[in-house]
Amino acid sequence: MRFKQILSAAMLCSISVLAYAGAAFTDTTGIPEQADIDYAVSRGLFNGTDETHFSPGEPLTRAQAVAVLARQARVQGLPADTFADVPDTSYYSNALGWACESGIIQGTSATTFEPNRPVTHAELAAILTRYQTWLGREDPTFETSGSGAVTRAQAAVIYCRIAEKISELPDREEFSLQYQSSPYYTALLDVEISGDQRSDLLAVAESQLGYHEGDQPDQLDGSYNGSGNYSEYGRYFGSNGRAWCSEFASWCARQAKIPTTVLGNSRSASISTFNAPYYTWGETVYAGGDYIPQPGDLVLFAWTGTSLDEAYLSHTAIVTDAKLDGDILHLFVIHGNSNGSVRESEYIVSVSDGSVSRGQIGYFVAPDYTSR
Repeated sequence: MRFKQILSAAMLCSISVLAYAGAAFTDTTGIPEQADIDYAVSRGLFNGTDETHFSPGEPLTRAQAVAVLARQARVQGLPADTFADVPDTSYYSNALGWACESGIIQGTSATTFEPNRPVTHAELAAILTRYQTWLGREDPTFETSGSGAVTRAQAAVIYCRIAEKISELPDREEFSLQYQSSPYYTALLDVEISGDQRSDLLAVAESQLGYHEGDQPDQLDGSYNGSGNYSEYGRYFGSNGRAWCSEFASWCARQAKIPTTVLGNSRSASISTFNAPYYTWGETVYAGGDYIPQPGDLVLFAWTGTSLDEAYLSHTAIVTDAKLDGDILHLFVIHGNSNGSVRESEYIVSVSDGSVSRGQIGYFVAPDYTSR
C-alpha cells in the first residue's frame, strides 16, 4: 500500500471519529448557516456541544478558534507552555503552541491567553489573515462582515470561506501548497509504508534528500538555496524560521505513521520531548556498554562542550549505519538543517570519548519500534 493511500485512510478516520455528526443536531435545522455547519462538522473542524446540539448562537471562544484552525491546517504542534491559564492537557494546547510559534495568535498578556473569552469579528479576521500569510498566500487579507463576538454558526461559515479560498484538497491539506508542488512531495507519495517502523522512517527520510531551506515563509518547495531556516518540516510543527533538524526527524516519524508514543514530536535535540529510550556514549558497546546503534535510531550532538545537559545539545540526525574500524566509528546519518538542507553525512567518531570533529555525541535515542 502506498503512502498516499494510507494518508487518505488516516484522514477518513479523523473524520469518522467525530464526537457528534451534523445530521443529529436539533438546533441547526433550517437556520441559514446549516449547510456550512454540516460541512464544517463533516470535515472534522467542529464538534457539537453535546449529542444533539451545536449551539449555533453561543460565542466562539479563543480556545475553540485556535483548535479549529489547527484542525484545518492539519498541523501537530507541541503544547503551549507560556500561559498560566492553559493546562498542558487541554484539548487546544497543542494547537495553541503551533499558532503562537507561527505568529498567528498571541496571548492577552505575557502569561495569559484567556481561552474562554469570546472572539470578536475583528480578532478572527486578523487571526485568519496571519494564517493565510503563514500558508504563503499572495493576498492573505481576510475580512468578516459582522461586528462584536463571533457566534459558532458564524464561525462555521467563516472557516468554510477560508477553506474555499485556499482550495484545500482533502488528501493533501497536511502539506503546504508550495511543498505539494515539489519533487519531494512526489517522492514522499511514492514511499511504500510497510509497517516496519525502522525501514519506513529511513525510506521517508531518504525521499527528502536534497531538500533545501528558503529565506521566506513561503519558500517551502525545497528548491531555494536559502539560509533563513524556512522549511516544510518546521512549518509542520509551527516553528518555521527556526533551526529544523529535530523537526525533520519528527516529521519523518509522523509520515512513516510511527505513533508519538513510540517517538515523540520535538523542536529541539531533547531526550525529554522525543520521549523514547536513550543511551549515552558510555552505554554503547564501543565504550564498554551493551547498546549498539541501529538504523532508525536518532543521535543527538552537542556542538559545544561535552556536557550532557540538554541546554548544550545542538543537532539531531537519523542513524543509517555504524561501522567500527579500530578506534574509530564511522557513523552514517541522514539529517535536516545540515548546511540548510536534507543530506547524508558520515561522522568520524572517537571510540574513546564519542567526540566528533566539531563536538560530542550526547545521546542515542532508540525508540521501541515495531516491525511486520
